[in-house]
Amino acid sequence: MEKWAAEHDIEYIDGAIMTVPPMIGSDEALIFYGGQQAIFEKLEPILKLLGGNTVYLSPDPGVPMLYDLALLTMLYGVQQSWLHAHAMVSTAGISSKEFQPFVEEWFKNVILPGYSTSEAGLMLDEANYKTEVSNLHTNMLALEHIIKASKELSIPTDWMTPLKSSYDHLVAKGYGTDSPERAFELMKNHKKNSYV
Repeated sequence: MEKWAAEHDIEYIDGAIMTVPPMIGSDEALIFYGGQQAIFEKLEPILKLLGGNTVYLSPDPGVPMLYDLALLTMLYGVQQSWLHAHAMVSTAGISSKEFQPFVEEWFKNVILPGYSTSEAGLMLDEANYKTEVSNLHTNMLALEHIIKASKELSIPTDWMTPLKSSYDHLVAKGYGTDSPERAFELMKNHKKNSYV
């Protein structure tokens, strides 16, 4: 689209809407933009009417869609694991309402602190996967137990299999004492590290 626009002497930026329709126009509505920065700056006052949390990312107009898909990946990963967890406890007659308070605590005290800080991103940038707690070996065994129990409860585990395979591979390569985030290296270099 950018190439076509340039060939027709049209100014072009692209974006990705990261909010639900009822939030459009609110101060909280997040919309990513990419393309020529001068065009974005010229249009920014108008764009902020669509979403107050308007963010320019890159001169590459494809970057907003990349952010969009990356963030959606996290959403679907959380959604799948949340559904799986509720399915597991439901086999013991435990209602979702009964279980959900512990889910909230788990998110607040374990998941969010581990993955929503600048330090978490820095760990990936620096490829520093050393840890004193919850290493790959421990998590490999935990996944093994989850998969075994889920199968016994007739809950599908196909979404966990690639994760377990990557942990097994990394432990076999001698990274058992590193954090599970070392799997990022396998994802970045998948063609070189085919293990599934």
